[in-house]
Amino acid sequence: MNIIFDELKIENFQSIGNIELSISKRGIVLVQGRNEYEQNASSNGSGKTSMFSALFWALYGKTSEGILNPAHRDLKGACRVSLSFSVDSNNYIVNRSILNGNQSVSVTVNGTEHSNRNRTDSDKLIKDNILQMSPDIFLSLVYLSQGFATRLSALTPTARKDRLEQLTNTAELIDVFSEQVSAKKADYNSAMMNIRAEQNQKLGAIDTHEEMIMHRQSQIKAASEGIDYYEKDGVRYTAVDKEGLNIQLTALHAKELEASDIREKAVNDRSTLSQKYQDAQAKQKSWETKISSVKVLLESVVQESKCPTCNQSLPTIERDRLIQQYTSELAEAESEERVYADYVEEISPKLSKASEVLDKAVANLTAIQSERRELSDIISRIPKGNDTNTSNLMSEIESHRDSIKALNMELDEIGGRLIESENKLGVANHCQQLITKQFRAYLLVDSITFLNAQLKYYSSMLFSNEEDCITIPLDPENPLQKLDKLDIYLGNALYDTLSGGERRRTDLAVMLAQRDIASEIAGMSCNMLVLDEVLESMDQTATQVTLDLLEKTSQSVQTMFLISHNNYSLPVDSKITVVKGKDKISYLEAM
Repeated sequence: MNIIFDELKIENFQSIGNIELSISKRGIVLVQGRNEYEQNASSNGSGKTSMFSALFWALYGKTSEGILNPAHRDLKGACRVSLSFSVDSNNYIVNRSILNGNQSVSVTVNGTEHSNRNRTDSDKLIKDNILQMSPDIFLSLVYLSQGFATRLSALTPTARKDRLEQLTNTAELIDVFSEQVSAKKADYNSAMMNIRAEQNQKLGAIDTHEEMIMHRQSQIKAASEGIDYYEKDGVRYTAVDKEGLNIQLTALHAKELEASDIREKAVNDRSTLSQKYQDAQAKQKSWETKISSVKVLLESVVQESKCPTCNQSLPTIERDRLIQQYTSELAEAESEERVYADYVEEISPKLSKASEVLDKAVANLTAIQSERRELSDIISRIPKGNDTNTSNLMSEIESHRDSIKALNMELDEIGGRLIESENKLGVANHCQQLITKQFRAYLLVDSITFLNAQLKYYSSMLFSNEEDCITIPLDPENPLQKLDKLDIYLGNALYDTLSGGERRRTDLAVMLAQRDIASEIAGMSCNMLVLDEVLESMDQTATQVTLDLLEKTSQSVQTMFLISHNNYSLPVDSKITVVKGKDKISYLEAM
């Protein structure tokens, strides 16, 4: 998935009055500011960062700081942001506005406006269908600022694991693999059922041949003793009764076919209802899990006022935003859970009724088949009379015995195929057991290994000593273990112990490595990179090596916005100055 941002139009957003910003193919753009309103500031508060907060707000309905209503305090009229971009071969325009505290959003897809959607549907369309990434993942790939508590290095070791799994679509890969394994299991089960049916058919054929041998042997005995009847339950059957018995047998065959069709329909009806019931139960359980997860997050925010991912104290505005977000997610999950719970309750009696119908159909068919077999047995046992040719009966017996030998050879071959299918099913069952933990761990280890390779490359450009390599350590003897907590090191120093300048260089390397892993493993890329005051706390030498890395990185990024208070010796393609005028309204100074 390749995201190409094209143009951003902003009106009455935070300090900004009206700004239009072209994004695509601009190379390195130095973004600076000038504050003419505040005498005690030169560029702080000019609105440099607000431009990119507007882009984020257009996509996710909140700024990167979590503000839901970013309207200019002094300007009347709606706060509006329009963002045009493309994802792969599709073109999009997102128009988001807020007036009197009421937010609305519309999405245009390849020239067709989706204005009939409500805000919730539009937000879901943008996040889940168009961008296919959460706000935190978007920031991880596009925006680096030391102020963001959502950057990978600022997260807890446990939350870093979750972030990498989101970044590489591990959950989606797990689901895909699980579906593939389930499909294989279904194939193997179906194959085994067919093989067992074939096996039962052969065994039934052997039983029939053995019965015929016994019948012919009894006929030979009856012929030798002059017996011209077969007696059962006190009733004697002779050759003259065969015609009438065969007419009854033909009628039973017709009834058996009709009963078999009824049973087949009952099987299909019950199977369809059973699948719907199982699917609804799975969906209900999935939403129950979501409810439990969101309740834990909401409880953490409400009772402890701490971020569920980084465990840091939350400012009031962010706490309120998270409460609103989790409350909305909880309401949605509870609503969806009720839908599937109601459906399960609705379909349950239908499934029970279908099972009763199936049981009756099976019982009816079984009774007819039993009656037919009994009648067929009687007919086959009636002697042909005193003129019976016993030599023909002996030939028939030998033929039946030859058929039994051939059937036993086929059964041996069927048994081999059955063992092979059972082994395959065992492998599929084992894979399904491994998916949730071992396979997940394998994917994570693969991601961390790739991430460490990229971090090693960026470390070599940012730090002079070879041992100063940024890593997320794995146990070389057992890398699949101890993956719940991922620490970041520079050499042998834990991230939290680094100096300000070291942290900023580490953060930059980690962000670039995340972009690499998203591109290589998850197939996600973006033409824009925003770096907000990433050079703070660096001395002159560290600043220069960082600028050298940025210049090299810019060759693979269409547009890199470098927000800074300072002029640097980086050869930029253009400069942007955001000016906050004395009227407290920010605008772009003509270049």
